[in-house]
Amino acid sequence: MRSHVLAALVLVAGCHSDPVQPDPPRAPSTSTSTSTSTGGSGPAPLPTVAVVAPHAAPKTVATDLRAVSLAVDDTSAYWVDDDRTIDAVELASGRRTKLATGDHPSTIAIGPTHVYWIDDPGASLVRRVPLRGGDVETVASPAHLKIWGLATDASNVYWADYFSIRVIPFAGQPSRTLSCSSGMMTIAVGPTHVACSGVLDKNIAATPLAGGPARVLGASDVPAPLAIDDRYAYWIGGAKPASPDAVVRGALDGSGTRDLVDDSPVQHAIAAADGQVVFARADGTIAWVSRAGGPSTTLAAPRADGKNTVVALVPRGRFVYAAVKDGSGAGAILRVER
Repeated sequence: MRSHVLAALVLVAGCHSDPVQPDPPRAPSTSTSTSTSTGGSGPAPLPTVAVVAPHAAPKTVATDLRAVSLAVDDTSAYWVDDDRTIDAVELASGRRTKLATGDHPSTIAIGPTHVYWIDDPGASLVRRVPLRGGDVETVASPAHLKIWGLATDASNVYWADYFSIRVIPFAGQPSRTLSCSSGMMTIAVGPTHVACSGVLDKNIAATPLAGGPARVLGASDVPAPLAIDDRYAYWIGGAKPASPDAVVRGALDGSGTRDLVDDSPVQHAIAAADGQVVFARADGTIAWVSRAGGPSTTLAAPRADGKNTVVALVPRGRFVYAAVKDGSGAGAILRVER
């Protein structure tokens, strides 16, 4: 039934459900990732929605699903489904695999050999399963603490409770602890820092991966989805009453914030790569804006009735992968060229 409903979810004419090919090597970026823009407030950004990409034709990676979070590597896409399973689909063949079944799985992340997720069988856990399936292991089980945020980089898995961020090497213990914000709900890991959003102090902050004091970058009245690169953290939702639906850039060196997109409501899906910030507008449009500011570029247009929701965005090579769902909750994973 969901596959029939999903027929209405196609974002742009030309979508199809053929297996997609693995990401080809990406040519050197021509974006403004080498911009000399400072982290200060600077001039106001140009009006958004200025360009529509000529190749805006998403391809369907998988359908008949209800993803609540998404991760992608060179060969597969992985997601937590709201039927409590952790699933994968091969990008080249379209072959799907159920890797594991959780109790109440939520956020997902991937390492070089395993898929990690937050689970809650009555107490918060971080669990993992091999990328191609196998035995499920518990990585972390903090007593009396709720795990909210989860992320990975090339060497470690990071998870956050209300009060601290724990760093666990993929190879195992010893672990270490980082401080960030108060009441942490979401985290994002970049090359040099981990960013966090706090629901108690309303702060967006960042901490060096090597350790040290956290720096407050900005504020948000909602548990902000986060993205991060080598210079900035990005989030959706400024401190009221200023820009509750803005895409905000905060400099990791503490030199200031700037609204990159603030003229239209934005959904809570955001990612960053190669000097671009990818986000979803309230009507389901997938777009990107340079981290230096300026007009945004539309990558994929929404359903005509504007009832699709973008759950997650993952840039990978030349493409952005999106977990989306329609008004009935029927969903898909799409690939959009950027």
